[in-house]
Amino acid sequence: MVEDYYAVLGIPRTADGATITSQYRRLALQTHPDKNRFDPNATTNFQLVATAYETLKDPSRRRAYDSKCVTEATSNPFHSSTPASRKPPTSCMNCYTSPWGRKIDELQTKLEELEDRHSSLWEGRDYVRPHITATQKAIEQLDAEAVEDDMQEKSAKTWFARLFRAKESKELMVCIARRRTERATGRLVLEARRNYLNNKFDVLDRAIKETRREICDVKDLVSEAKRSEAKWLAQEDYREQIERLRQRADELERFRYQRAKEWRKEKDEKRAARMKKHGAQRSEAEVPRQTQTEHQ
Repeated sequence: MVEDYYAVLGIPRTADGATITSQYRRLALQTHPDKNRFDPNATTNFQLVATAYETLKDPSRRRAYDSKCVTEATSNPFHSSTPASRKPPTSCMNCYTSPWGRKIDELQTKLEELEDRHSSLWEGRDYVRPHITATQKAIEQLDAEAVEDDMQEKSAKTWFARLFRAKESKELMVCIARRRTERATGRLVLEARRNYLNNKFDVLDRAIKETRREICDVKDLVSEAKRSEAKWLAQEDYREQIERLRQRADELERFRYQRAKEWRKEKDEKRAARMKKHGAQRSEAEVPRQTQTEHQ
């Protein structure tokens, strides 16, 4: 008999991957043997929850499990006259091969891939952001140094400096010129890096927005497919109820026919017994009459 893994996890058959994982984590904490040391079945219960999760979280294994449920349900049809000991599991009675089941599994897989991609893109954008800030600060630092050099250059060009500090002013001007050249080169490198990082940030940002739209579209498709599946399952439940009622009506008709047949048989047997009894009584009455006639 197939174990009811949906009942084990306490989830509906249409539960998505996130619901299965969330319910498993909750039950794993509740049924863990360390928290149920005085329960002799703690390990068995915990392993059952783990097995149910491993089976239902994988789309291919889940489809195989559902197909197995359907096979068992159809090979052992359940109706009102079935003994309680032979009643198939509830999950197998409800595991229909929905035409939307495969589509939902594919959409769920695609949704998980998109969510993983969204998370990866988000992390990439968060990684780029501080580098852009650091590069911008480095450029601003170069600009601040350029302003300071301009002030020193103006001071070195005054008449006082040319008169009393000619040698120092000349050395200072050489240093300022060298720093300007270095800053110009450094600024070109930093601006190129900033432009590269900004472009990368924009690409990641656009990819994140596009992935969000795809996630919303896939979620809408999943919801629509689940609604269609729920409607189909409701129709299947209705058809199954009608079939059970038809089977019960057939059984009742067969029961009535059998009872009527037995009643007719019993009635015929009683009639035959009465006729036999009357015949015997008639024969007994005729014997003395014949004897009397012979004596006369």
